[in-house]
Amino acid sequence: MVLSEITLSSPKIDKLINRIEEGDIKIPAFQRGFVWKQDQVIKLLDSVYNEYPIGSILLWNSDVKLKSTRNVGGFLLPERAPNYPVNYVLDGQQRLSSIYAVFGKDKKEDPNNDQYKIDTQIFDIYFDLDNNEFLPMEDLNEAHINLRLNTLFNTTEFYNQIKDFPDKYKELAVQLQSKFQNYEISVVTTSKRTKEEVGIIFERINNTATSLTTLDLMIAWTWSEDFHLTVSPKKYKIIL
Repeated sequence: MVLSEITLSSPKIDKLINRIEEGDIKIPAFQRGFVWKQDQVIKLLDSVYNEYPIGSILLWNSDVKLKSTRNVGGFLLPERAPNYPVNYVLDGQQRLSSIYAVFGKDKKEDPNNDQYKIDTQIFDIYFDLDNNEFLPMEDLNEAHINLRLNTLFNTTEFYNQIKDFPDKYKELAVQLQSKFQNYEISVVTTSKRTKEEVGIIFERINNTATSLTTLDLMIAWTWSEDFHLTVSPKKYKIIL
């Protein structure tokens, strides 16, 4: 009997972004798509800024290569070598997708991802250095000094952006960058689990988190690699 393992870690945001960019973290088929609104993304950023906890990310580390997976945020990302294990997101997809979509570099939308397409404009968020608040581009006050967030993890672009800021605002911008660069996210990784166990874990997490439909949970409980939560249930014959 193979004993399952649970590993705890607290990587910084840039390390998680790197893992996503390398194709190390994927979304399994039984997960629904990205559903957050822009105000939820902004609240997440505000929590990091204020050093509030944002909850743990739960990953399933497995050598099993699932036929039906997709990339974080619906972006074009590489595939891992066949002999390399993959980390599938069981909990935290919305948070991980938001973080990568806001801060990831050189992102390209996956042209084959129409089923899970996201309006990427919701991730175009700035920080108003006069009012200390996160705002979408359309709400910016042009008389204020506003910092584009997608440069926080790109040193060259960040300093190019703030080079003409008054000294007071440069200092505030560097403080903001430091908060995000030093923020740690709790990651729980479970390994040596069967697909049946993973379905049960997912179902139990979502009985106490954001509500999923009964059909969603049934799919998670008995999932096969060909199941997708966004496919019409009429395509499947389900016996109740």
